[in-house]
Amino acid sequence: MDHMKIDLHMHSLHSPDGEFSPSELMDRCRAAGVSIASLTDHNSVRGVAEAAARGRELGLTVLPGVELDCDCKGVPMHLLGYGFTGLDAAMGKIEADLYRQEREAGALRMRKVKELGIAFDEEKVEALAAASFVGLITPEMIAETFLADPRNANNPLVRRYLPGGPRSDSPFVNFYWDHCGPGKAAYCPIRYIGFEEANGLIREHGGFSVIAHPAVTVGRDEALFQYMAACGVEGIEVWCGYHSVEDAGYYAAVAARHGLIPTVGSDYHGKTKPGVKLGAVSGSPDHAALSESVRAWL
Repeated sequence: MDHMKIDLHMHSLHSPDGEFSPSELMDRCRAAGVSIASLTDHNSVRGVAEAAARGRELGLTVLPGVELDCDCKGVPMHLLGYGFTGLDAAMGKIEADLYRQEREAGALRMRKVKELGIAFDEEKVEALAAASFVGLITPEMIAETFLADPRNANNPLVRRYLPGGPRSDSPFVNFYWDHCGPGKAAYCPIRYIGFEEANGLIREHGGFSVIAHPAVTVGRDEALFQYMAACGVEGIEVWCGYHSVEDAGYYAAVAARHGLIPTVGSDYHGKTKPGVKLGAVSGSPDHAALSESVRAWL
């Protein structure tokens, strides 16, 4: 894991699975040696102004950012947006719709996890949600609850996420990807906007769109990368907290083939992803070149 000075992908408590306030996050960026940052909360820009204000106090360069859940030709994906202005009203409508859907999905998600054969107290999950800033039940909260439940000590499904298990590096989010992500047994469908709408929204407000952590969403669908580039996507997240060195090499080549700007971001959340650290990715991003690209988006 190489230390870096740029981190363009992180989440605050304005994301359902984020831990820290925007100001606290900027403090942590400073401590981690990150000098150019972007707060990219899930489908929300509520924390952008606070992050920018605290960043100025600390001498950081903070780029307005957001991470939009969307669907591209049937493939669920995340699209990062940077450098936009005046996006608050449009994002408020999207955020309200998704909040309503996620509230309705909470009980169903817990039932589906129990059907996997995992024991946990729903009241404890609900208490975690109530104590969070956003107030939604997330798969990560369910995982946090059942991993602390002694009834699961010998559950082979759960042991994978306990200390020493093959998925114990970031157990909460790994559980999400393994069992609650699209196509998985405990998946609860949420109706997201289309890629075209998400991309258009960012571009219409003067921003730049970037494909987030493609290794865990788009995969290696070359036709999809070509389509998104033709639609005006500016970049692709090459160096990411989820990407291996081999992944970074592959997506750097994708960027070169399609004229996309390679970007770097940890996708830091705090306790829900303990294996992901601010300012740390696999590979060796060229910070000097990336800095020039980022400053062009300010």
